[in-house]
Amino acid sequence: MEIAAVEGGIDKAISQLKEAMKKYIVHYNYQKNIRNQKLRAQPCWLEIIAESDSSKRPIS
Repeated sequence: MEIAAVEGGIDKAISQLKEAMKKYIVHYNYQKNIRNQKLRAQPCWLEIIAESDSSKRPIS
């Protein structure tokens, strides 16, 4: 996901993140990592994190 975001493939990164969320939640360190700044700037970011935080899945 980080590679897709760094290379400008933000749609691919979001798609991969949502796919990963079927099994895992988004770890706090991933949320705050400077390399994920483009992901955090997306309108859907808060929705993704809210969904992740409300889940009962293991931490990735």
